[in-house]
Amino acid sequence: MDTFGLESLDLPEIDFSNDSDCSSTATKSPPSLITLPEELVSRICEESGYRAITQLRLVNRTLSKFIDEGKVGYRLDKILIEIDRHQITMTLTQDGEEHRIIYADHEFGGTQIISGPSDRSFMQVVNHHHSKVFLQELKKILTRQVGILKKLRINSVPLSKEIQVILTRRFENTFRRIVKKRNSKMKIQSIHFELIEYLAIRVFQFLDPTSLKKIGFSNNPGPFYHPDPDPDPEFIFSPAADIDNKNLMETEQWKNAEELFSFQLRFKNIPLKMFTHFSLLDVNLPRVTLEDLKFLKKTYSTSPTFKHAIIHVTKYIDTEDMVPAFGEPFEVHDDDREWYFKCSDHGSALYLYLTRKLLKFVRCPITAVPKGCKMRES
Repeated sequence: MDTFGLESLDLPEIDFSNDSDCSSTATKSPPSLITLPEELVSRICEESGYRAITQLRLVNRTLSKFIDEGKVGYRLDKILIEIDRHQITMTLTQDGEEHRIIYADHEFGGTQIISGPSDRSFMQVVNHHHSKVFLQELKKILTRQVGILKKLRINSVPLSKEIQVILTRRFENTFRRIVKKRNSKMKIQSIHFELIEYLAIRVFQFLDPTSLKKIGFSNNPGPFYHPDPDPDPEFIFSPAADIDNKNLMETEQWKNAEELFSFQLRFKNIPLKMFTHFSLLDVNLPRVTLEDLKFLKKTYSTSPTFKHAIIHVTKYIDTEDMVPAFGEPFEVHDDDREWYFKCSDHGSALYLYLTRKLLKFVRCPITAVPKGCKMRES
């Protein structure tokens, strides 16, 4: 029976213990899943995926009890959560296979749960608000997650302040219970917040800081990606919202992460030094001064881990002011300027591209420096 992820569905089970045909041939049958050692059964189930585990639960009482007791974990790669005003959709991915569950308000009250492919979906109605039903399932999944979850992405539509407060509190309580149940913080490699950046500070505290490597924020739909090392200068945008929570930048999770990406979200009133530890960076800031540029040049030219940084600015940069400080640029195109600087590592160079609303630093091999280019001191 295919339940498409509805592990909580309470169906009557058939007792085959009095079936004479079955009992008479039991000793002659080959070993079955339930006769294998528990450790082996757990590993087989984990590798089979979320949907297979929920199907196995309905095979018989023994497997159902084995799974419900938490002896089987999940080895998910990605979890995508999409929050709407009247429903929440969760997509689970393991080894490229996706499984989608929708928790939506039912027209007669309660929540309808729709799970599985569109051509074979299954629906169940429960008497609780859809957010509570969803978070209960999320708690079970993350509590049983084995190993590192590669990506957690939480997307949302614009919500009222009242709903934001309620949702944030429920998420925080759910993550707190997960960590308590696991007796350890969650190991998540990449996390992205779409139109729900206010949730970040509440979630970060429950993440293992040594596992978190990538952080993303956006106000526009799109996949999490590495910052573009060569952005189109014409693709300049104005940020749609601000992030000014310094407490977020003081967390160990922020300080230990290696990559940061933001789209149409501007970091406001945040010291520049809070961003320089990221080896890959793509952010929007209100402004960048000449002193900021000098600081970035010195930091990046001596950093052994830095790769590249792209900073979009709201206020125009006067590129003419850079010449006295950095010397004549190697290339000049209208308002664009390009320099190459020496690095403490003699095998590398630091490239700076500067235009009126964007600057880019890239650490490159010394062999990538154009012939005839005069490299500036850092």
